Amino acid sequence: MPHKNILYWLLVLVPRRLPTTQEQFEELYQRLLALGQYPDNGSFRHALSTMILHIPPGQIFASDMEFYKNLRRSITNQIAYGVMQDEKAKEAAAKRTTVLDVN
Repeated sequence: MPHKNILYWLLVLVPRRLPTTQEQFEELYQRLLALGQYPDNGSFRHALSTMILHIPPGQIFASDMEFYKNLRRSITNQIAYGVMQDEKAKEAAAKRTTVLDVN
């Protein structure tokens, strides 16, 4: 359930130090799960880890909102890619059916 506390939403916007321990990673992970209402699974954990690895070397702060927006975009990209693959498979199946019907 989304938070209604104004302080919570302000803290989401404030850049925080990137995690340097497993405990800090877990805290970030739990905050983002609550913020985005994401599923608690290995895929989300992997996406967050990858995102942290791609942060430029000189950057040591990031807000939860930055992670939220990037993770939301990543999910959107995965869905769009899946739709593209489904359509590609349908087109290939239709072509095979057409070729078989001609012969």
